[in-house]
Amino acid sequence: MKAFVVLLLALSRMWAGAALTQGEYFVDGDPGLGNGVALAIGPNGDFSGEVTLAPSEIASLPDGVHFVGVRFKDEAGNWGLTSYQ
Repeated sequence: MKAFVVLLLALSRMWAGAALTQGEYFVDGDPGLGNGVALAIGPNGDFSGEVTLAPSEIASLPDGVHFVGVRFKDEAGNWGLTSYQ
């Protein structure tokens, strides 16, 4: 049985004073920096929201354990560490 995966995130800043410019997530295999599914960054350079996998994404996964990776890039072009769930 496949279940919906919801990863709750509440991030206001990656580092103090550094606005976010890009965010992304991916399932299982890391596609490389900047090649994941884009996340919407707010007008103030922050992100506060949910990453909800679409039923079509879940349906295409084989049975078993999977992970979701999430990461963000700041205004200086630095990618943060990938958080896995």
